[in-house]
Amino acid sequence: MRKAILFLSAFLLLFACGCTKNDNASDDKGSNDPGIEKLYEAAKQNMDTEIMTDESDPEMINTFFEITKDNYEEFKFAMPNTNIQVSQIVIVKAKDGNLDAVKKGIKSYLDNNLEIFSSYLPDQYELLKKAEFFEKDNYSILLVGEGADKAKDAVLNAFK
Repeated sequence: MRKAILFLSAFLLLFACGCTKNDNASDDKGSNDPGIEKLYEAAKQNMDTEIMTDESDPEMINTFFEITKDNYEEFKFAMPNTNIQVSQIVIVKAKDGNLDAVKKGIKSYLDNNLEIFSSYLPDQYELLKKAEFFEKDNYSILLVGEGADKAKDAVLNAFK
């Protein structure tokens, strides 16, 4: 009888855990996560990227955005080819609980560039003023350049 009760208890425990796990999976923030590659491609297809270079060095994200490896899972970004251009795509997937730190780094970078270009190159300053800076789930995204508004729509649609 004891074995039957233990077996039944174990079965019920496993069944209960299985139901709980499935219920939580539908509420998971990342359940509709298209992945960083898809988001990056959606942005690139809607922006003029001829003047950008893909960047993959983790030190660059720390240098430009002051975001450390402790704050993000992955990133993709394309930077301008020269320092007199501002067009870029920045997509950072923050680790759980670190989205604010990632947003702060990107916002600081954007604000700094706005200040620099305000009296430097008016056409580039206008692009910065029209920048799309937003978040979705654990992603913080900055789109600067021609087509940034369309790229934002495409990125957000990728989550559907």
